[in-house]
Amino acid sequence: MKEHNDDILSPHLLKENQAAYGVPKVCITLEALQKMKCFTDEFPHEINGFGTVVKKENVLTIMDVFILPQVSGANHLHVATDSNSFNQLIYKLVKKGKDPSLIALQWHSHSSASVFFSLEDISTIRKYLNCDFMISIVINKKGDILSRLDIFRPIQISLEVPLMVIIPDVHPKVRDVCRNAIEKCVRLDSETSYQGNKKRKMNTGKPNQCKVATHFLLDKGNKRERHGLSETN
Repeated sequence: MKEHNDDILSPHLLKENQAAYGVPKVCITLEALQKMKCFTDEFPHEINGFGTVVKKENVLTIMDVFILPQVSGANHLHVATDSNSFNQLIYKLVKKGKDPSLIALQWHSHSSASVFFSLEDISTIRKYLNCDFMISIVINKKGDILSRLDIFRPIQISLEVPLMVIIPDVHPKVRDVCRNAIEKCVRLDSETSYQGNKKRKMNTGKPNQCKVATHFLLDKGNKRERHGLSETN
């Protein structure tokens, strides 16, 4: 009997021009990612938590993360959340008329160890069968991140997915600083250029003295020194 090739028998994602729907995208707000990293950095051992997720079409966005009372093992990668605390959280959400299914993220740290999903992690994921889906993340102190999406209904499937960070809009003050620096430091090779629909004369000579509009601080012992970057002549 001819042996089957595992590759042939395994399903593959269809290319964009063939797929009726694209692959689900998992995003996270910058603030939520920073909180997760801060929880990881500030505790020396493994720590875990949950998060709220908003679904819009085929995009899942992690809006916030939080932790609950838990017990962490000091000498091994293990942490257990107090089940009563989780149940109380769900009860309070329902009582306030909020949707408990928004809690569709579970995450945990591996402290200084590498990131991976252990057999215990996978067993934990299988307990969320009452949800439509669950995002799971492992993070460590180096900032390594591994994320997955497990869909439970209407069929069960597990996907390793990249985590895309949502960068907030640039603050108006930051934009002004950048515009001023460009105006002072950058010149074009041609004599004329179009800005929007308006034609204007460009200064193609040597740019004016370019002063960096920000400063950076260096810590030297207990003494903090302010440094400005030098001018360009």
